[in-house]
Amino acid sequence: MKKALYLLFITSASLLAQSTDYYDSINQMTGDNLEEALHNIIKDHNEFSYSSAKQILKSSDQDPTNNANIMLVYKGISIDKNDFASNMETDFWNREHVWAKSHGSFQNYGDLGAYSDAHNLKPCDASVNSSRGYKDFDNGGMQHSEATDCYYTTNTWEPRDEVKGDIARIIFYMHTRYSGDTGEPNLNVVDFTNTFPNAQMGKLSTLLEWNEQDPVDAFERRRNDVIYDWQNNRNPFVDYPELANLIWNESDLNTIQFVDVNLGNNAPNEDDTQSINAEITTNISSSVTSATLVWGTSWYELNNEVVMSSLD
Repeated sequence: MKKALYLLFITSASLLAQSTDYYDSINQMTGDNLEEALHNIIKDHNEFSYSSAKQILKSSDQDPTNNANIMLVYKGISIDKNDFASNMETDFWNREHVWAKSHGSFQNYGDLGAYSDAHNLKPCDASVNSSRGYKDFDNGGMQHSEATDCYYTTNTWEPRDEVKGDIARIIFYMHTRYSGDTGEPNLNVVDFTNTFPNAQMGKLSTLLEWNEQDPVDAFERRRNDVIYDWQNNRNPFVDYPELANLIWNESDLNTIQFVDVNLGNNAPNEDDTQSINAEITTNISSSVTSATLVWGTSWYELNNEVVMSSLD
């Protein structure tokens, strides 16, 4: 049986490629128009209880090298999935609200929606979760005694380098997903800290930097896929990190174009070798120096990639 092959090209210059009609409505958009269009795509997701969210995290944040374990977001270690801090065991894991639930009074809107949205939840060491509390995100401060790759001040929290982009993209998702629709909070990412208890999280400029410094990896893509299977909505900033700059950094749409894409075999069998050639052009000052081809058997399971070679 033959399966459809879905392709996505990623270049060294920012590229918004369309692999499915899921994002068709955002084509050529920037700024507030783009933000609104994304909101309309990801709103009205399938909601699950806060208790069910624990089960989602056991799958979405599973240790890729040990399926009995779960990865802790700030400590970066792997522990048994069953070591849940139901009785506040300090070295067990619980659910961290990345967008702190007190920044928008999630509890006022019930146990669903923003409160239990798995895109905003990460497994976290219980005592480290308490240390982070409702702090905004920014660089600097004292080294944390337990999560030693994290730093903090009275009002801010700096996560370890390996998840800074993950955190930023979660905050961007929450801002975009929850815009004050009936029965939902109106969340806003802002460029300052000390925002508690307002429905705000900062610091935007730092989060935009983290989005660039820590690119999306296979763990984050898989997490997005797992949560999509449950909630039927995606984090667009994981699929296309460049969307953040198109909304908040007033970036222009990229001028990269695929003039021609040729498949060596338009109807390959399962064991056939396939060649793919693409001509990529740009009219910006910097040239396209590399391209990565990502593919899979469905548009939300693009789990394979290879760096393409230039023929020049």
